[in-house]
Amino acid sequence: MAQWSHVCAAQGNLFYLHTMKKILTLFAAVSTMCYVSCKKENLDPAIAGNPAKPELLMPEGFTYQTTKDVNLDITLKAPNDQPLAGVKVSVYDPEDTNLADPIFKGITDEGGRLSAQVNIQASTNELVVDPAYVGLMRNAHVKLQGTTAVATIGGKTGFSGGVIPEEAKKTATSTLRTNDVTAIKFVWPAPYTSINDAVRNDYDYPLFLGIPKYLEKQPDEIDVQTLQYINSSLPESVPVMDHHPEYLRSGVSSVLNITKRTPVTLTFVSEGASYQNTLAYYTYPTKNPPKSPDNIKKATFIFPNASVGGSGGALKSGDKVTLGTFEPGTTIGFIVLRNSWTSTDIETGVNKFYSTDEFNPESSSNLKKHTIVLNDNDHGHFLVGFEDIQREETYCDHDFNDIVFYVKSQVQNAIDPGNIPPIDNKPDTDGDGVPDDQDEYPNDAELAYNDYYPSAKTYAQWGFEDNWPAKGDYDMNDMVINYRYKFALNARNEVVNMELTFDPIAAGASFKNGFGLQLPISSSAIRSVKGQQLSENYVSLAPNGVEAGQQKAVIIPFDNQDNVLKYPDASYFVNTMPEKETVDGKMVTVKLTLTSPRNRAEFKISDFNPFLMINLTRGREVHLPGYKPTDQADKSFFGSIDDRTDPAKNKYYVADSNLPWAISYKTTTKYPIETVNINRAYTHFDEWVRSGGTQYTDWYKYKKPGYANLEYLYMK
Repeated sequence: MAQWSHVCAAQGNLFYLHTMKKILTLFAAVSTMCYVSCKKENLDPAIAGNPAKPELLMPEGFTYQTTKDVNLDITLKAPNDQPLAGVKVSVYDPEDTNLADPIFKGITDEGGRLSAQVNIQASTNELVVDPAYVGLMRNAHVKLQGTTAVATIGGKTGFSGGVIPEEAKKTATSTLRTNDVTAIKFVWPAPYTSINDAVRNDYDYPLFLGIPKYLEKQPDEIDVQTLQYINSSLPESVPVMDHHPEYLRSGVSSVLNITKRTPVTLTFVSEGASYQNTLAYYTYPTKNPPKSPDNIKKATFIFPNASVGGSGGALKSGDKVTLGTFEPGTTIGFIVLRNSWTSTDIETGVNKFYSTDEFNPESSSNLKKHTIVLNDNDHGHFLVGFEDIQREETYCDHDFNDIVFYVKSQVQNAIDPGNIPPIDNKPDTDGDGVPDDQDEYPNDAELAYNDYYPSAKTYAQWGFEDNWPAKGDYDMNDMVINYRYKFALNARNEVVNMELTFDPIAAGASFKNGFGLQLPISSSAIRSVKGQQLSENYVSLAPNGVEAGQQKAVIIPFDNQDNVLKYPDASYFVNTMPEKETVDGKMVTVKLTLTSPRNRAEFKISDFNPFLMINLTRGREVHLPGYKPTDQADKSFFGSIDDRTDPAKNKYYVADSNLPWAISYKTTTKYPIETVNINRAYTHFDEWVRSGGTQYTDWYKYKKPGYANLEYLYMK
């Protein structure tokens, strides 16, 4: 008790007299004036019977982790099994149904591999992995095996490892009919006359997959360079009008004109559609083009279901069809029948998009083009990309890679290259090995992309109790901070600089606390620190901006919470009492530059170590359970009052029954109102703790039915 008394005495008698008017002890067993002065008053008569702490049997060693570290091992391959290097991979939480905010990003190495450790919610059992690379499966769901996620995307098999394939439609489904009923006669390539004899229906390829029997036995081998050219020209989700506006200029051809008698083949490369489309082709005399779709005498099916394996179909990159032999003076155009495959047939009365721009439904002539043709002279073929969304729709991305294939004539120079723009074959402006379409810094060889934790659009959260080493009321709201980390990395997945943002949202205490963060790298690895909010005199900085006297780098975002969050009248319990107004805190952004780029593996998220400095006392640190103190902590507090820290057992910042003084979430949640125990506000907290974190791993998701007593949460 003497150790605790020397801390309190330093506050002075005036502090005690002021505080005793506001604070009532929650632990009757402790009656000294010093202890009372550091507790919060029970201000809500409705919860006067609220117990002082969760009465639980906490498993020894349980550290209240709501997250887990997962080892990610992703390999990307071209269709010929060559490794795909320099490709940016985004990883999503399946809860992000729009897949618009990745929780992790990284770039594949020379072997096409991305290995990393990713911190995710403990309740997550699968991840969504998206290379966003034309020629590879999009948004692959990867099942976790324990704490490992392994997947290969691409290659001759299309995918392997923990990838969960999307099921193709196995029963006929009705497709939305439109008024797009034309006089076009759709036929199968000779000698086939119906779906029953043109489409495979066997053990390997049941009918619902829509694989034609007339695929060439020997597929094309699509190499890395071909995919690089395609992705440089028609990158995923990038509007062509922004990236390559010359592809859309008036007079640019969307069809192929034959100038010599030649056999013509068509090779499937990729699809990025959410529909199960059908691809067909039509021909006409070059000098006598049709005036309307009704003038097209017939169209021949190519791919009944133009969907790749694992994405509603079974096509593979390189699958090839011979369209036939064509005479000079013949023009070839293509039709996409949107979402026309029903699993047993092709519905032809659906929206159609044509190579002939004028036939498409948009009212604006600038938006009628749905086909882009590019001349890939290096590989001797013409690349064709389709947009399968009506381009006047707000959700159209205009990237023209919903179906991608190339066309090749067996006779050299038999297809007229006139009015066909060349493919983009210079994909890496800054020469860092990351193609421009993947590079967020295409003109800076020192940087390649940004990564965020928890993501670019969300925040994670910490909640602290500030009575350490005495127990608190376990409302976990004495200081609540939302936070986000931004890492700027180079092509080698090395961190170049960081930007750490902290948003204090609650201060349910009478103490004035500071906040620090220990990084998992040495102090000497930091070149400069900018943005710390320091007004007191109890923190000393080294010349590079980190805290002095620390082996590991420590930053102090703020040394007094009043500088970043307080009521105008300076009253206590900020944003923890519903009857009082809510005030906005001051967001603090700390920018760090490293002395040299460092391996991403050194910045393991779970090794970042946040802590409070209680009541302007530098040595009185409180950390998350299981985390070690910094070099500036006053270790004489260990073992005093209620603290049961035992460094010999690697046991830190827990009380009797393994109770904590802080908790962390990968997302933002609602914290309890003043003096309400967290286990009273969250109905499954106790079960989670008793199970050692194996049950109700999502206990803090207050919107789920039965998970929270909302009247005990600060919902403002």
